[in-house]
Amino acid sequence: MPLYANQQAWIDGIREWLDVDIIEYTDVRLGQFLYLGEETLNRRIRNRHTELFTTAVIGATDAGAVTFPSDFQEMRSVHLEVTGDAIDAVSPAEFFKLRVKGNPDTDTPLVYMLVANVGYFFPYGSGSSLSIIYYRKIPHLVSGSVETSVFTDEFSDALLFASLLSAAPYMIDDVRMSMWGTKLDSILAEINALKHVEHLGNAPLRRRINLR
Repeated sequence: MPLYANQQAWIDGIREWLDVDIIEYTDVRLGQFLYLGEETLNRRIRNRHTELFTTAVIGATDAGAVTFPSDFQEMRSVHLEVTGDAIDAVSPAEFFKLRVKGNPDTDTPLVYMLVANVGYFFPYGSGSSLSIIYYRKIPHLVSGSVETSVFTDEFSDALLFASLLSAAPYMIDDVRMSMWGTKLDSILAEINALKHVEHLGNAPLRRRINLR
């Protein structure tokens, strides 16, 4: 059950936690603190609750490029649908070195590099189907339309402290800010630690890439 039921309840809750009577703390300003708190969590949380699965196909005219969804934030894994083989992420330097070397024995993708939300695969053949798991950007709360989210349902403590810390520039010398910052760091460390427990297991960290 969420800590607060909707966006307005979150705004009221942040006002209560700040416990200040300043005219600048309007609903609009407090809503901005909430928005900034959500932005902080989108940058810092990587957990199964922020993952999504999708598929993509490398088209004949795409030159190995695949555009990922608009809510894409970070790649977790890419696999070939037909075999289940993992496709490794490499740096641009390594990607271009492999592409210049060229002429592998297969046109099945073995590596990719990421530029913004576009993945460039090599080698590539049209029609290669990909299974993709990525970390998504969680939508912001919007009164009347988006009243709950992954953050409110699963990480309400993190959202609360991240939102409170967004008020720091207006809370000069408030000793609570240091305490809230420490609490937020502890919560996020715990949330993100679960990712490693759930995903890594006994899998090797990286496969050897051999184009020949």
